[in-house]
Amino acid sequence: MPILIAYYFLAVIFSTSSGQTVEIRAKRFKKGVSFVHLAIIDDQEPDRGRLVSLINEYCAANRETMTFSSYESGESFLGDFSPGRFSVVFLDILMDGMSGIEVAKEIRKKDAHIAIIFTTTEPGFALDSYGVHALDYLVKPVTAERLAWCLKKLYDIAAIPLYIKVKGATAANVAGTTKLLALEDILYAQSARNVLDIHMTDGDIRTYYTFREFMQLLPGNGQFYECGRGLMVNFQHVKKIQEGGKIILSNNTEVFSSRRKTKETIEAYANYKFSIIRKGV
Repeated sequence: MPILIAYYFLAVIFSTSSGQTVEIRAKRFKKGVSFVHLAIIDDQEPDRGRLVSLINEYCAANRETMTFSSYESGESFLGDFSPGRFSVVFLDILMDGMSGIEVAKEIRKKDAHIAIIFTTTEPGFALDSYGVHALDYLVKPVTAERLAWCLKKLYDIAAIPLYIKVKGATAANVAGTTKLLALEDILYAQSARNVLDIHMTDGDIRTYYTFREFMQLLPGNGQFYECGRGLMVNFQHVKKIQEGGKIILSNNTEVFSSRRKTKETIEAYANYKFSIIRKGV
């Protein structure tokens, strides 16, 4: 996601299903914040407008930056949807045409990670929302207090990108096709002899990034840790770190931290696990 370096006006961009773009500005200074792009799907224009207004008020009060795309049907949204395009989806359940539950199931076929938040006038659908791993469930009319709690939770999650784009290598030692990698599927990465191998849960990818270039693509949230020269592990997939520096990953692969960084790696892993417990992720 693009990084905002210096921004004196918060521009909330609201794109309607007909392609019209409305820009709402609030005087604001923000530095070093990742954009969060939201999709709002609701067949009732007043409900869409209220949600946008409440989110805009939250952004202004909390110095956050979010952009919006609005859709009046699930069908129009799915026509635009692709993994990585949106951080969060606000999805009405009771709509003409496809229901919100049906739309969510289609989303999950393509993207298992995107945050889905249901909005509805009927609280009886809460159980159905768990089947598609919804982040939250808001009953209309949505209140500012309830939405603020939800936005704080999702912003902590969505401000960290779910994917990165890397260029794979070819046999001719030139950059190949660009690949979209889910961060949570990265096990570890290791550089050697001018190549960098990214080991994923579903296979390996060889690239010609330098180790430093690759590390700069990753979020600095403590999840991805350099535990040795040219070696990075994803703490999300670490099962155990032994005193001798052996790191056992979720697929039982074993890698080793450098001797001088073993103590630091163990401490960093403990801090990461504590932060996960504290956030309730």
